[in-house]
Amino acid sequence: MSQGSSGVFSPRSLHYHMAQGRSSAMAVLVIVAVLAFSQAVTAKDYNVGGTLNWDFPPGTDVGYYDTWSSQQKFVAGDSLTFTFDPRAHDVQIVTESEYTNCAMSSGKKYTSGKDAIPLTKPGKYYFICSFMGHCAMGMKMKVVVATGSSTPVTPPTSPATPPVTPPTASTPPPAVSSPPPAVSTPPLAVPTPPPAVPTPPPATVPAPVVAPVTPPVSAPVPPPVTSSPASTVAPVPAPAKAPTPPKEPSASPSPASSTPEPASAPVPNQSAAFLIRACLSSAGAAAIVSIGALLF
Repeated sequence: MSQGSSGVFSPRSLHYHMAQGRSSAMAVLVIVAVLAFSQAVTAKDYNVGGTLNWDFPPGTDVGYYDTWSSQQKFVAGDSLTFTFDPRAHDVQIVTESEYTNCAMSSGKKYTSGKDAIPLTKPGKYYFICSFMGHCAMGMKMKVVVATGSSTPVTPPTSPATPPVTPPTASTPPPAVSSPPPAVSTPPLAVPTPPPAVPTPPPATVPAPVVAPVTPPVSAPVPPPVTSSPASTVAPVPAPAKAPTPPKEPSASPSPASSTPEPASAPVPNQSAAFLIRACLSSAGAAAIVSIGALLF
């Protein structure tokens, strides 16, 4: 770390060393984050038995779970998930001898029905179902865990910072340049608005004279003609007929006049006929008056 002639660090040198310290701390944080991310990415969780889960193997295949385990590539940091019916099965970690002989053990037992068991270190793990007879029927498994991931992630190296030679204290500081003289900006001329041109008043148009409308004269309606009733014809009395004197009987009928004379036809009563004609005349006159009243 360089010092000036007076034994005091210059501000530029101090800033340089602080920047180097921040770069180193940032590089360490990046490496730690990459390692944590690579471990999280490589760690996997396996559902034991695949779609069958942890249950009786199909048929008589007592080595079903060992076959399934041999097809996987377990590494330290992975985990196994046992899915089963807790009323019918469980999971227990046993030794190799207990696994081979299906013997009971005092190892840790999992009974929730959805248990995740981490594979924290490389080596061999042995699992059985502790229910009576289930291990002999094929519910047991051996797991081999490798040391680590086959493709480790290489953390990126921090870029090398080129050394910077700090300036010595004897170097005079650069002269402060004087600010350029202020240039006065002339004020902008505000254009004067043109004078307002007076607008002539609009010409007044006289309103048209409306002539009064003379109402039409209605023609007088002649009064209806009332026909006077026909005069009633007074009946004329029939003249009285003088009575005919009776003939004197002859004293002795003559032989020539032995045959009686025919009786004369009765003369109609002229008074009755005259009354009938008078009534008909009165009825006709009344009918004519009624028709005339209807027409007018």
